[in-house]
Amino acid sequence: YNTDNFTLTFTCYRNYNSGAGDPIWRSSGTWAFHQDNINRIIFDNDQNVIANISNLNTQGTQMTLTIDFELGGSNSRVDAINGTYVFTLVSD
Repeated sequence: YNTDNFTLTFTCYRNYNSGAGDPIWRSSGTWAFHQDNINRIIFDNDQNVIANISNLNTQGTQMTLTIDFELGGSNSRVDAINGTYVFTLVSD
C-alpha cells in the first residue's frame, strides 16, 4: 500500500473523498459516528469498516485513525484487505 499521493477529505455533510486510497479507501463514500461515539467512525454504512480515532490534538489539526478490517463476508472487499491500518492525518 503506497501512501505517497494519499489524500482524505471529510465533509460536515458526512461524506468523504480519497485520492490514491485504493484498496483501503473508496474514492468517495459516507461516514457516521458509530453508535454516537465520537471516537469511532463507520464508513459506507459497513459494520466491518469502523475506525477508532486517537491522538486528536486540541486544535483539531492532526488525528490518528486506526482501522481494523475484520469479519468480512464472502466476496466482501474486507476479505481482500483484512488487517489493521493506522493513518496519521494532518490538516492542510
